[in-house]
Amino acid sequence: MRSYRGGSLLLLFAVLACGSAEAAKTPVSGVCGSATGTNMSQAPSTNLCSAGAASAVEGTGPWVWTCAGSNGGKTSSCQAFAGTASVSSQPVLIQHVTSSANPVGLGISGNNYKIPMPNPVLANDALVLGITYPHGETISISDTLGQTWPAAAITEDGGAGNYVTRIYVRCGSAGGNETITVGMNSSSLPFEYTVSEFNNVATAGCVDGTGGGANLAPNGSAVISPGSFTPATNNNANGGHIIWNYNAIAMNASGNPTSWVPATNFTLLDADIAWINNQGFPHASQWYIQTTNASVTPTITTTGDTSDRFNSASVSLLVASAGGTMPAGIHINKIIHETWVALSSGATLTLQLPTTGNLRVLTFPAGQNNINITSVTDSDGGTWNVEQTGGDSPQIWFAANRPANPRLTVSIHTSGASPTNSTRFFDVQDAAAAPFDVAAGTNSTPCSSVNAINNQPSITPTGTGELVIATMGIGQGPGLGLASGSPSGGVWDLTTYTGELDLDLMENADALGHVYNTTTATENWNWAMTSVGNDSCSAEAVAFK
Repeated sequence: MRSYRGGSLLLLFAVLACGSAEAAKTPVSGVCGSATGTNMSQAPSTNLCSAGAASAVEGTGPWVWTCAGSNGGKTSSCQAFAGTASVSSQPVLIQHVTSSANPVGLGISGNNYKIPMPNPVLANDALVLGITYPHGETISISDTLGQTWPAAAITEDGGAGNYVTRIYVRCGSAGGNETITVGMNSSSLPFEYTVSEFNNVATAGCVDGTGGGANLAPNGSAVISPGSFTPATNNNANGGHIIWNYNAIAMNASGNPTSWVPATNFTLLDADIAWINNQGFPHASQWYIQTTNASVTPTITTTGDTSDRFNSASVSLLVASAGGTMPAGIHINKIIHETWVALSSGATLTLQLPTTGNLRVLTFPAGQNNINITSVTDSDGGTWNVEQTGGDSPQIWFAANRPANPRLTVSIHTSGASPTNSTRFFDVQDAAAAPFDVAAGTNSTPCSSVNAINNQPSITPTGTGELVIATMGIGQGPGLGLASGSPSGGVWDLTTYTGELDLDLMENADALGHVYNTTTATENWNWAMTSVGNDSCSAEAVAFK
């Protein structure tokens, strides 16, 4: 009996100790402090977090930082603004999409480029579209919201045989699911696009200044300088201006940037350094909120590339209290499309991917037999995991519970040589600290001579309000969109265009989509595709919460 009682006491102590250990491991989420959402004359240094550890404060107004959770708790992103305007009128980047391109000598010609936005556009927000295309083309802009787009706010023309860069702005946009179509008078290449949506911009006459230059040569320090301009109106009392700057090569590439460095006060939106053969399409965009009316010089540094020439175009947009508010819950803030040429054996490819969210996702339409990725690392120490559940299905890599980082670089480490490839980077906001729910995939499946293929894959999320990302690699594309029976509310995430073939380098002619699920019913991802003989497909999907 003593032995039994002694065992009971030991068991009781063990239970108490276990309970104490479990209590000590209760997840605690980071919580922004009272500095968040306020207007300041300088970067905040106190009251950054009411719970969790504060990161370094980044930016120059708006300023951003994160409050890290502990024991698996969620990391929260925080923001403070420069100036004295009402916080309710401070513009926010609602969503952003940017493409790769079909460079001269590598890609294929096309026309009528259809650009899908990942989230419904919020009514009365501003859409800013930057495009670069060959000199001599006539451009038309249309969209699925039935809007009339005004003439380009600014055009920088590199001249005969070179490229033209333009910015179009749709003030006071209609709300709803949006796909923008850019048409030209002929099929040509290259073509590149960048689109941003902002709230709190004047709903009419919002463009209040422009500046730029064509065929700009970087100086000896690789700085591209388009000169200065000043917004026309002193709008300080209402919050100032958004300054949005877009840069792209002005002629066939002859160099490769190793990094893009924004101008003082600016934050990078995207920065393409994926091309590694002096034959690609370097481009980058940046923005900031100018709260005090003044001259602005939107320089940008193209580190490692002083041989190319660039077009640079900028617009200033009047800040005003208008538009929608940032979506609540898990949602995509950016999709950045990247393509690169064949990698030599054991090569490491580094991408520059400025982030705003706490979940980072890279989708590869190819399996390990095509691109053998041994690991993914990044510049701030994130841990990357891969989901590849269907034999040699496509690879979806992700890093969870990470801070926003406008200076992030991500390195893809490989083994063996691989052909020309591509990836899409999803910058996801407000994900859970441990966001992975479930994954599903299919190994190589015959899909010859069909116009649609179903159940590629089928996945059953365990909760609602999740983000499901699905991708399908196609032996001989292109993929064309979601087919009947796909998840309700699903969004196709690739650009399609007239003349697209499997040789496409903008997207690699595969398939990609996402949905915010409202039920836990099984989702069957069905894809429309080009009918080709002797074809094969494989797919992977991951549900994040």
